[in-house]
Amino acid sequence: MNNKYDLFINLLEKEKAKHETALSLQLKIKETLAACKTIYVWPAGQMGRALHGRLEQSGFSNIQLVDSNPESKGAVTPNNITDCQNSVVVVATLNHNSVYNAAKNMEFAKILMYYDVVRVLPPELQEFPEVFYIQTFWGLKQHLFDNKTKYMDMYNTLEDNLSRERFLENMLFRLTGDITYTFPWDEDVPQYFNSLVPDFDENSVIVDGGGFIGDSLEQFLPYSGGKFKSYSLFEPDEEQLNRAKKVSDDSRVHYIAKGLSDKVGEARFNPGGAGGMINADGEIAISLTSIDSEIDDKITFIKMDIEGAELAALKGAEKTIREHKPTLAICLYHKASDYTDIFEYIRSLNPDYKFYIRHHLDYYAEMVLYAV
Repeated sequence: MNNKYDLFINLLEKEKAKHETALSLQLKIKETLAACKTIYVWPAGQMGRALHGRLEQSGFSNIQLVDSNPESKGAVTPNNITDCQNSVVVVATLNHNSVYNAAKNMEFAKILMYYDVVRVLPPELQEFPEVFYIQTFWGLKQHLFDNKTKYMDMYNTLEDNLSRERFLENMLFRLTGDITYTFPWDEDVPQYFNSLVPDFDENSVIVDGGGFIGDSLEQFLPYSGGKFKSYSLFEPDEEQLNRAKKVSDDSRVHYIAKGLSDKVGEARFNPGGAGGMINADGEIAISLTSIDSEIDDKITFIKMDIEGAELAALKGAEKTIREHKPTLAICLYHKASDYTDIFEYIRSLNPDYKFYIRHHLDYYAEMVLYAV
């Protein structure tokens, strides 16, 4: 039996884990921070500096920024740290792996993640610029406990051992908070366009939901060898869309300044580069559309990375999915409920799909569900 599977089942069955309150976890982290000699926040980027400032406002005084760049203002370099065994390091970057392993090699007394420390701050200081963390990590464990049967059903439906392995790693991260479970990734599998996806031909109709700066388009063009009928790139952020338009002037590529949803209308939106998202209090208004209302042709492939709006956009493609069964490549990591909600909805529309999971970067994000 798979050791990760055994551990997963064991943790699910432990009622103690289920009932361990957020308050007790916060108390443990506070005690750890208070008892250590120095709190090192590494690296000293936007996330690190925001956390440093908010820790100071919360009453902590023994805080030091760390950065490998000796020119980084107010930061020390790792080789100048001499009190590792009595100190805590807080990893404050999306590039968890490299910083975590460097801190581990330096034998820090404790390594905490950014999202762990966010939880101990006063509510008024939890307004961090990285909305992704707040949206994604809040409720991961509880959603799993509340929906055990659904998660086990998804696990048993996945087509191959690698998909099940990636699933277990994500679930073990949810249960334990151990970030190292997110480090394994499919480095040799290109995101979205890979051997799981059927070959493209002159009849291929592609939908790129969350086209951003055209990075997926840029990958697709050589991968397909130019064999496709049309490629519709949806990106509501005008600045990013203008950058995407520079990727190709092929007349078969259509740049659409709209967000994908289950309806046609408008929504508020927070532009923010790769993290731009629909938000009720968003800075700007954007146009929304649905795949079913926008594209009449027989769609053969749909990719979505739209910061938590994937389920709504899939509902807006209900007719397409039921009738044409396009290959789907859908990001799974923006909300605690994405795994089960997205999987179950796709399967309800077309039970003939085969499901795979691949992890395309060595941190929590970029987990993609392929329905083929």
